[in-house]
Amino acid sequence: MRFNCHPRANLFRYFVCVILVFGEASCLGQVEAYFPDKVFWEWKDATLGQEYSKSLRSLQEPSLWQVSKTQETPTYRFLLMPEAREIHGAPRSVRLDIQADGTSIITTREGGHKSKVRTLTFEQTRAFLDLVEKGGFWNLPSAESDPGPDGRMWVIEGVRNKQYHVVERWSPRGDIHQLGAMLMRNLAGMKVSRHEL
Repeated sequence: MRFNCHPRANLFRYFVCVILVFGEASCLGQVEAYFPDKVFWEWKDATLGQEYSKSLRSLQEPSLWQVSKTQETPTYRFLLMPEAREIHGAPRSVRLDIQADGTSIITTREGGHKSKVRTLTFEQTRAFLDLVEKGGFWNLPSAESDPGPDGRMWVIEGVRNKQYHVVERWSPRGDIHQLGAMLMRNLAGMKVSRHEL
């Protein structure tokens, strides 16, 4: 079969494929939600919330909100968004899955689907969970303030006993900053500058 290399023919074929793929996914309900409705402020649900979902899909991360409906063991995830001014910036994520013996498996993902998986000791896992409790993560409001002109959006999610909670902050300090920094820098060992965290 001879392939039609005319630019318009290829462009037409591309759009047909896009329509078919997204149409099929929509009909079959394959695009799962990453966050509950109206978990952020209303305007954020339509803007930043979509960006978070898009970033997690690009990193091939699961929806913890969906996972929480059946999972009782704890899981925590930190999504670090790039600054708006970073044209080539990419999101990063760290997910910590607690095991039955008190150890945990940590999965890191960066732009370009670079991923690493390793096991943390009981002591490392306990230190993180202690920080979760100390900072009152499960009682914090999901959204707090508007993003500024510079800085990064942080999204930290948690699952335990079939419950789900998400906390979103713009360039935070205090307990939330310690939680994200511990996950990404201390436990995952990702190379991040002080400017990024």
